[in-house]
Amino acid sequence: MTPGRYQLTATRGGVEVFRQSFRDRDAAYRALGEALAQYPDCEVRLTDGDDVLISAGPAPSAPC
Repeated sequence: MTPGRYQLTATRGGVEVFRQSFRDRDAAYRALGEALAQYPDCEVRLTDGDDVLISAGPAPSAPC
């Protein structure tokens, strides 16, 4: 099976906890929104080959 063009990953502490590939750009962006909600403590990244389209990480903790 050939992987899709777009790769969506979620990484926590340097460990990949989720990966999915997509051929359709719209489906990849919809899944990105779901991954951001499902993995709020992870870096979520959407790539197109070697190009990073979106990379979002958890918000830093507020100082006490």
